[in-house]
Amino acid sequence: MLRLGRVVVPLRWPRSLAAWALIVSVIATAVMVGEPGKIRNTTWNDTYRYITAIERDLGKSDAQAKAIALDYYCTDLARTTGNAATKAGIRSGCIAQWTAAGGLSPNLPRFNQIFDSRPGYPLLAAPFVAGFGLNRGLALLSVLLTLLAGWGVVLLIRLAGGGTLAALAGMVALYTMPTWFWLNQFLTEAPTLVCTIAVLIGAVLILRGRTRLGLVVSTIAYVCGFVVRYSTFSVQAGCMVLTIGLLAWWSREWRNRRAGLLALYNAGVLVVLTLLPMAFGWPGFKDSLEDTFTNHYAKPTPPDLYGKWISLNRHFWLATAKNYLHDPLVPALLILGAVLLWRYRRDFGAIVGAAALTGLVSAAAHPLTSQLDRLYFQVYLLGICGLPILADLIERQPGLFEAVRASRAEAKPGAAKDVTSGATDDGHSARRKADPDAAGSFVRTT
Repeated sequence: MLRLGRVVVPLRWPRSLAAWALIVSVIATAVMVGEPGKIRNTTWNDTYRYITAIERDLGKSDAQAKAIALDYYCTDLARTTGNAATKAGIRSGCIAQWTAAGGLSPNLPRFNQIFDSRPGYPLLAAPFVAGFGLNRGLALLSVLLTLLAGWGVVLLIRLAGGGTLAALAGMVALYTMPTWFWLNQFLTEAPTLVCTIAVLIGAVLILRGRTRLGLVVSTIAYVCGFVVRYSTFSVQAGCMVLTIGLLAWWSREWRNRRAGLLALYNAGVLVVLTLLPMAFGWPGFKDSLEDTFTNHYAKPTPPDLYGKWISLNRHFWLATAKNYLHDPLVPALLILGAVLLWRYRRDFGAIVGAAALTGLVSAAAHPLTSQLDRLYFQVYLLGICGLPILADLIERQPGLFEAVRASRAEAKPGAAKDVTSGATDDGHSARRKADPDAAGSFVRTT
């Protein structure tokens, strides 16, 4: 009970998933709005380039767009690196230095083309910037994308057969793992993650037999992902085909019409997303390697480019393994999530694994230790989708909630009756809600 003067307001715990997800969303929004400086504590060179594109989309000239983006960059640099006494000097010195250089370095046409080939985020952000100003507009878009990702995870887990507690746990996991940081940056990671979740939702729908809706959702997700960061989603489609192909070779369970349709669809997407960038003249994998090994095209391309890339990958993954030995919590959670998916929801784990593989391939394509967490953020989906299975397992424990059910039955006689058959609840209703298929499979019977 809550007493407000003479008014007594009865307080009740929310019962629906939507109500709890809304509470988590409100808390997340409060944190994002209340402490933005703690979340966005890094000044990104890429953000300067996206803001330049946003201002161009809003009708500014190239010089005006660069000036606005540079003012933002230098102001933010002063915020993240200076103090009350040095901020003004850092900002003015930064603006003077890079204005004289004609723009923030690297400022070469080939490097700028990388960002010209990602029009999606600037186009999405432009209306928000026009309506609310640069900082508030980007912040508002960041909040909306973060909330959309959270609700997307809830929908994804429920469609895959997870219970209400598991879906809520997935949302909380999204907001407590490193994905929280990347969702809140003024970069393409947030829309990329939203589109990735949508691709997985489409895949689950197709595997569940809701083919038309699944194809529509997947196509919209891939189109949006293509204009946000085309290379990521061509790899995503390829990883989906590879994963389904390997599973079909390994298990008869995956040799069925629905899985075949999903593989065929993603194979078509892979072809389209490979050919379109070539037709548009957008940078490819070789361009990306040259960017890595020429200091953003400032130096000549070294000989044996691919050999250097393989060698760098060897050192990169060894260094990554050593780093995680000193800080093993996150990789341990990801491994636990992967094990839970493999053990209890293998079909769901397969498509989540395809998304995680996309992150690993992206990291291998750009083997820079300083960029690892950013490049392979899709890997965190193993924890976001796998760890909530623990919630389902807790719900399935016989006798765990019997006392609660008994007290509710005494308070509301007949409440434990099955509405369709009139049978008394035998304690397994929570299990049915958490996992409609006892085998944890939505592909098995197709």
